[in-house]
Amino acid sequence: MIDWYERQLKQLHVQMYLNHEMTPDDPALQSADHIFIGAGAIPLIPPIPGIHHDHVIGAIEAHLQKELVRGEQIVITGGGLTGCDLGLELAMEGKKVTIVEMRPEAGQDVMYINRAALMPMLERHGVTILGGHKVLSFEANGLYAENAEGSKVFIEADTMINAFGMRKNTTIAEQIRAKFESKTSLIGDCVKIGKVGTAVRSGFYAASAV
Repeated sequence: MIDWYERQLKQLHVQMYLNHEMTPDDPALQSADHIFIGAGAIPLIPPIPGIHHDHVIGAIEAHLQKELVRGEQIVITGGGLTGCDLGLELAMEGKKVTIVEMRPEAGQDVMYINRAALMPMLERHGVTILGGHKVLSFEANGLYAENAEGSKVFIEADTMINAFGMRKNTTIAEQIRAKFESKTSLIGDCVKIGKVGTAVRSGFYAASAV
């Protein structure tokens, strides 16, 4: 899908400026007839002791910078779609993966037809899923969690990956909208966290309304 969008943007002669941080004072905003802000989302980092250790990394980092995933025992905290997909990816590369999920079961936010394929694949590749476990702290060689019975357990890990979810990235969006309220539309995850399809529809409807 990304390749398709890149091709379409080139064919339609859409100007793209990468590695450019927008500010409310940017002249392009002043001269624009309408502004769409799709600032997206940023990782949710709960205040859990040890979460900022070097061997605790984010799910996006783990996917894009494989060199940060060190060792063989990998623990992923968060069993939503992101955590499960990443767990399967790493397990297929030969890693020993454990997913720690607070809810009773992992993959509850995954579309049914996708979940029906994903969960058996996780099992087939040896991914351990610990449902009903709340992360208490990240340590040097693993993490402590509380299971459904209220007992404290330790799970060994070389690398721990934070897949707790995302939160709206609203800072720059609100600053720009405050300055250009009458011609600004917010779209995608900076409005409401969702899937790719949700963001695409959000942008399509916003553009159609102008």
